[in-house]
Amino acid sequence: MDTGAQIRDFRERRSLTQDQLADLLESHRTVVSRWETGFRRPDRRSLVKLAKLMGCTVDDLLVEEGTE
Repeated sequence: MDTGAQIRDFRERRSLTQDQLADLLESHRTVVSRWETGFRRPDRRSLVKLAKLMGCTVDDLLVEEGTE
C-alpha cells in the first residue's frame, strides 16, 4: 500500500472526511485529496502530524508494501 492509500485507509477507518482530516492537520481538503491520489506527497510537518494521529511512525507511512 502506498502512502496515499494508507492515508485514505486511515481516514476512512476513522470515518473522517477529507475536510475533517485537513482540519486536524491544519491544512486544506485539496491537499489531502492530492496525497490520497498520489499527485503529491505530504511534507515533513504533515507526515509527523499524520503519524501521531495514526499511532505509527513516519517510516511506516513512507514504506510501501513489499519494500520492507
